[in-house]
Amino acid sequence: MVAIVTASVAACGASPGPTTPTPPTVVVISPSPTIAPPPTPIPATGWPSDTRPDQWRMTVDLDTFSRAGHGDNWPTTWASDGDLYAVFADGQGFSAGQPLSFGLTRIGGNSGMPGAWTGSDLPGPGDISVGWGCEGRKASSLLDVEGTLYAAVRNAGGCEVGGSLLRRSLDGGTTWEWAEWNLPEFGYPAFLQAGPGYTARRDDYVYVYSPASPSAYEASDRLWLARAPVGRVFDASWEYFAGLSADGTPRWSLRAWQRRPVLELPGRIYRPSAVYNPGIGQVLLVTMVNRSVADVDGITILTGPSPWGPWQAAYENDAFSRLWDDDRDDGTFHAQFPPKWISPDGRELFLAFSCCPDTPGYAFNVVRVALRER
Repeated sequence: MVAIVTASVAACGASPGPTTPTPPTVVVISPSPTIAPPPTPIPATGWPSDTRPDQWRMTVDLDTFSRAGHGDNWPTTWASDGDLYAVFADGQGFSAGQPLSFGLTRIGGNSGMPGAWTGSDLPGPGDISVGWGCEGRKASSLLDVEGTLYAAVRNAGGCEVGGSLLRRSLDGGTTWEWAEWNLPEFGYPAFLQAGPGYTARRDDYVYVYSPASPSAYEASDRLWLARAPVGRVFDASWEYFAGLSADGTPRWSLRAWQRRPVLELPGRIYRPSAVYNPGIGQVLLVTMVNRSVADVDGITILTGPSPWGPWQAAYENDAFSRLWDDDRDDGTFHAQFPPKWISPDGRELFLAFSCCPDTPGYAFNVVRVALRER
């Protein structure tokens, strides 16, 4: 059983179209040496004040396993039109077409049960070059906010620099535009999902997590959290979680160097995902490591009452891929809970994930899981 550490207490004291503009150059910003006053506490109005995590146990139903498509990662969002949208990387999607680094897909069906869902490829942006691994820009997360589709794009500065960019689409993913700023220290941003078009949110902020590394290819010990007002996601209006005040109120700061982790899990934070489960009133946070970054093929699923926790482990498995293939244990990654496939009571849901190249699991894999109170 791994140790779960809760969020720390802060110390006192151009237009869219087929020819989108070239993304801005990533600049790594060093922490400012200037001593600034502590960040001002800003209460999150819609999240519960009770900071005690619920006790949940998760089980996996192996008889419901299914897979389709070709590629990896597949971050999903529940769009305003009622379908799930996903982006695959380094693959051919559902149509076995040209390999892409950023391939947009639509996933239909009201359930993740075998035979109940289908996938189809959509015309995607033509301005992202194809490159294997860190040599290509890829989506780490996708979020529909009331009809606007946002994509967090990793590997912004290539293999050496990393970092991330943000882009958006106002027409369902047909055309895209880049934000004029970047997140140089967020190597794998992951949006918090919350219902169709983000309508199940508890307040008027969009939240994004990232391991504490500019690289998408390194496991980290800590997890960062940032947020922006729903109407200003595309502006440089993001502020960082900066710890908790003495009464448990979250602090937020525009200064990156004042941030504090919302989770510390040594060597286990890699390619996270997060979704708000309204049926049980909990945020589900998933992090996985595989043998490319660790000595185990491990998954950790946590629950917490707010985006900043505190967290309680609901499921842990250090040989996760052996559930599907007894001969392999070299890795699965980017596990997530597609928000459309969460039951109204929040207790039945589906875990989607991908596996390594040159394996049958290099696809969109789905299995049903159940949540029960301990």
